[in-house]
Amino acid sequence: GNTTVTKLYLGFNAVGDGGAAAIADALAGNTTLQSLDLNNNAIRDRGATALGNALQQGCGLSLLYLGGNAIGDAGAAALAGALAANATLRALHLGGNAIGDAGACAIAAALAENTALCELYLGGNRIGERGGTAIQAALVRNGEMRKLGLHNNELAAPLCNKCEALVLMNVQGLCNCKAAINSVPNDVCAASDAVIVAFLRGS
Repeated sequence: GNTTVTKLYLGFNAVGDGGAAAIADALAGNTTLQSLDLNNNAIRDRGATALGNALQQGCGLSLLYLGGNAIGDAGAAALAGALAANATLRALHLGGNAIGDAGACAIAAALAENTALCELYLGGNRIGERGGTAIQAALVRNGEMRKLGLHNNELAAPLCNKCEALVLMNVQGLCNCKAAINSVPNDVCAASDAVIVAFLRGS
């Protein structure tokens, strides 16, 4: 098995589900590889599910890039299931896929329990109000997230900004203010996450 390679870049190829499944088989039990880039590889739910299974089997990845693929709700749910059990993954990039509310809700459920992941990118998907609200609720409990991308989804700006403000509170050590996030007026939330935090500091 691999004992030397820590980073593997395979972005912009034609890996597909079959290739992703083969990579997942090699990953299971491998604790050397830390960063895997599979951006823009036509990976769908089957490939994402295989990678999720690998994450649950002692895989040592800390960075996983899956942006620009065709992962939907089933694949997102499989990766979410892995997050619930995985203690090594620090960053997960899922921007530019086909994840909707069901997938976002699955990820949110994992975030409520996961204490390892600190970067999550979900921009450019199909997440609406239900998924965004679930993520917001999870972030109230999650104190580890440091970077969150939700741009270019089907979310209203106030909800998106509230989610990002919750992450900013983690960064600034304001976790005790999180419970008050739902009381922030929508006209404040329409501005930016920093404005929300300033509002809470002064309230």
